[in-house]
Formats: sequence, structure tokens, C-alpha cells
Amino acid sequence: MKNFTLAVALLITFSAQSQIGMGTPNPDPSAVLELASTQKGFLPPRLTTLQRDAIVHPPVGLTIFNTIKNCLEWYNISGWYNACGDNPVALANYTCDTLETGTMTEGIPVSGVSQTITAAVSSPGSYDISTTNNGVTFSAKGYFTSKGNHDVILHAKGTPIAHGFHTFTISGTATCSFGRSVNLSPAIVSSYSCNTANSGTMVVGTAVSGITQTITATVTKIGAYSITTNTVNGVTFSASGTFSSTGYQDVILTATGTPIAIGFDKFTLNTTPGCSFDRPTIDANTVVGKANKIWMAYNLGATKVPTAPDDTAQYGDLYQWGRATDGHEKTNSLTTTTRSNTDTPVDGKFIIMTAAPLNWRSSANNKLWQGGSGANNPCPAGFRIPTIQEFKDEISQSKIGDVKSAFYNTPLKLVAAGHRDLTNGNLGSVGVSGFYWSSDLDRYNNAYILMIYGGGAGGNSTYYPAMGLSVRCIKD
Repeated sequence: MKNFTLAVALLITFSAQSQIGMGTPNPDPSAVLELASTQKGFLPPRLTTLQRDAIVHPPVGLTIFNTIKNCLEWYNISGWYNACGDNPVALANYTCDTLETGTMTEGIPVSGVSQTITAAVSSPGSYDISTTNNGVTFSAKGYFTSKGNHDVILHAKGTPIAHGFHTFTISGTATCSFGRSVNLSPAIVSSYSCNTANSGTMVVGTAVSGITQTITATVTKIGAYSITTNTVNGVTFSASGTFSSTGYQDVILTATGTPIAIGFDKFTLNTTPGCSFDRPTIDANTVVGKANKIWMAYNLGATKVPTAPDDTAQYGDLYQWGRATDGHEKTNSLTTTTRSNTDTPVDGKFIIMTAAPLNWRSSANNKLWQGGSGANNPCPAGFRIPTIQEFKDEISQSKIGDVKSAFYNTPLKLVAAGHRDLTNGNLGSVGVSGFYWSSDLDRYNNAYILMIYGGGAGGNSTYYPAMGLSVRCIKD
């Protein structure tokens, strides 16, 4: 009787406070009642299953300890639940194709792969869903606490055995199926060769179309491949697919993007092992020669590509070696017999002479046309006078042997513009022969030239710098 009176007194006292603490002077603000002890526990009512079921209209949240199951149990809308795994089973119909995430690859353990299904719950309760196929299991377990639609995320584990499309079926009181694709395992390649073939020419400012690069892979294990290059000058090459057999296999990489600037660019595969290839980009004023160099499409002084070997309107100007574009190069420019003592004559006249040294400058300067940084380089920015070896390479690759083949066999469309004589300024060999300056000089300060004529072509001759010859620029 004394204990009962004390308990009632305590409850009356605690009811005047917002929180009740037993064993602690500072109960948590979120708790109505907090019990604190380091030596004893909280003992809920202990009931058998029969006694529990005798409770009429148990409220949600009612908690007991079931002495038959040896489990802590609590009541929810659909019945009694516990942590021992024998909760009432939910009743639901399933829709299996709500959402899928992640990808699977043959022979590789799955990671981050799931399938979201939707359960239309008619009777709340526990669920334990599992489906296995092709070495992979999708599963989830938990509780539906209310009726209606509930999404369930089935997480995958395992290692796919075979590639292809596989069906997973949920069975039980309600069934549904979903399909998931398994990618082919990656191929193994021992080496790549990047220069098997190429097609198309890239043009500045124009979206690429039909530009491809064929590479050859040495395949040691069949499987999937996905190959891409670095992005260079606004362009990327790529390809994906499946190697269905081993040995040498060609892959056609297709370009995407829009080139930004002219020049040769190196593209490198993202593979291991890898390889690289070069591809040129041109514009309306440039061409790629047979020796794989970028050239101006026409001679300095011309305005467009000549249409025929005798298109005299596009023969261009005739320069004295080492001089800038100052007017002297015009085929009808005035002449003078006064040599220049500077690198830049100011009168724009063609300098003629009959006595040595046969140079328009009073003392030779051999660096005026050396490379793109040459002081008097007459070529557009980014271009220079070619070396004699670069001319020889184009002759060899294009099989140039006379005036006709110099025009038709090479994208450069070289013409026989003739020369301007150093002794009197007269034109000669027009339409008969072509003479093109190189940047190389011999030990006598005479320049090597490309010469094309009716019976041949070559790059072993030299001319005096005072001669007026054609200039064809090459990309620096």
C-alpha cells in the first residue's frame, strides 16, 4: 500500500512537468518519459501469444515481450510485428519495370545495379523478394506499413555468366518479370596499328562528315571494344562494337566535331596498348600534298587554284630569292640596276645586273627566307618557303616527270610560269617550264630550285638569287 501511494505521488508530481525522468535529472526534451540506468534495464509486459491476442483493439505502438517467441513485439495497423522474422506477409501485386539503374558486364561482379519495382499493397506486412538468373540475384526485404503503392528497390549481387538479354521473374502470390541486358566482356588486344587507311579531308570551320581513320587491332580475346581518341583541334575519333574473332581486326574510327585551325594534328587512342595517327585540316586556300604536307593551293600572286596547266591568269608572281612582297615580284614591275644595301629595298623595283655577284643585295644575307621567322618571309602567317627536300618528296610521291604530271599528278597543281631574267627583267620559258624557289642555299649562296620542264622534273639545280621565280608556300 505504501509503494502504491508513492508511485501515485510520483506520477502526480511528474505530470506537472513537460518531461519525466527516472534515473536522470535532465530528461531529453523530446521524451515524455526517460529511464536512465547503468545497472538495470526496462522490462515491458511479458505475455504469451494467447494472452497477447486476447487484447481487444490494441492501439498502434503497443509493445510487449512475447514469451513464446522470445521476441519484443509491437502492434501496427496490420498486426503484431517483431524482429524475429515471422511477421505477417503482405499481400500485393507488383509492376516490375518502374526503374533500372546501372549496367552489367559478363564476368565482372555487379556494382551499383538495381531494379525498382512498384507494389500495390492490399494488406500491409513483411516482404522478402528475390529473383536469380545468369549468376545475378536481385533482392530486397522489409515491411509495408500501409496499403497503396510502394516502390521497392531490388539490389543486385553476383557475377553475370553470359552476355545478352536475361529475364528475372518474381514469383509468389503475385508475379512479374523484368529484363536486363548484360554487356559482353571487354576484348583483349595485344597491339594496335593506327595507319591502316584514312578517308576524307577536314576543313576549318566545317563540321566533319565522312571523315574516318581505319586502325588494325591484334585481338587475343574476343569481346566488346570502345575506342576513342583525345580531342584535338575540335575533333574526336571514336568507334565501339564487338570483336567476334581473334587475330587482325580492322576498326573504322569516325570523326565528330568542327576543326578550328589548319595544320596536322596528332590523335592518340585511349587504349592500352595505344597508338597515334596524324590528320590534316585545310581551308579553301590550302591542299594536302601526296607527301602528306599542307601547302598553299596556288602560287604567291595567284588568286585561286589554276584550272589547267595553261591557266596563265593564275601563274602568280616571280620573286627574287630572299625579297619580301614589295612590288618587285609583279611580272611587269619596273627594273633598276642598283643593288640594295639593305634587306628591304624601298622602291619595289626588280633589280637586274650583268656582273657578279648575281644577287639583288650588295652583300648576301642567307637568312632572309629561312623558316617562318625569316625576316623577309613572303608567305602568309603560319607558312614558309619549302626546303628542297620537301619538294623532292612531293615529286617522288606524286610521280612528277614533266609539266603535265606536275599539274595533274599532285594536289599542288604546279604550273610552268617561267622565270624573269636577272640581266634584263624579261620573261622566259612561260608555259614551257616552271621554277620554284626553296629555302636552301649551296656554298656559293645560290638557291636550290624545283624545276619542271617538258622532259623531266628535279630538285638538284640552283639559281642565282637575282632571278625571278615562282613561290609556293608550305605550312610551317
